[in-house]
Amino acid sequence: MTASLPQAATPPSPSPDRRTVLSAGVTAGLAVGVAGTVSAPAPRAGAEETTSAYRLQIDPRNRRQTIEGFGASGAWWSQVLGTWSAPARDRVARLLFSTHRGIGLSQYRYNIGAGIDETIDDPWRTAETFEVEAGVYDWERDAGARWFLQAAKDHGVEDFVAFVNSPPRRLTANGHTYGTPGDRSNLPPRELRGVHSVSARHRSAFP
Repeated sequence: MTASLPQAATPPSPSPDRRTVLSAGVTAGLAVGVAGTVSAPAPRAGAEETTSAYRLQIDPRNRRQTIEGFGASGAWWSQVLGTWSAPARDRVARLLFSTHRGIGLSQYRYNIGAGIDETIDDPWRTAETFEVEAGVYDWERDAGARWFLQAAKDHGVEDFVAFVNSPPRRLTANGHTYGTPGDRSNLPPRELRGVHSVSARHRSAFP
């Protein structure tokens, strides 16, 4: 049995597009500390006057939260963009990290890769590992992503976070950098027992 939705008598009013909303947000941010109300800019000479569909009002005395930083993750784009030509990647880094000519990110997350997995069709979803074999590492790998990590530092970013999405392939239960559907963990039982043991010790240190 299917049900059909009734047709609206009149089409709904269009909501502001994403560009308009983002522009309004930037305007509002710049207005903090300067004015309590954000007004629409005056129309250009000869332009048709329109009525704004929304209004932003800001009271800088009413603080809701403290933001420690404004950041982004380098997974999975940086390993690709980091191999672009020098002018192209320099421009991307400037737009991301410069406080004068970009958005001035103050935090950056670096993805420590688990190794290229040829069973993953999307090359943007698999990353090189530094591990060559157990206990042996090649720190020259993952050059593209490391380039953006260094670029962030060179532009003055001070807050960095390293994270992993998977252990290296040799340490996974299925030999891949992604889990098997239905499994709770992709760690072999031996490694999983070690993780549980460490977790228990950490929990015992806290009331």
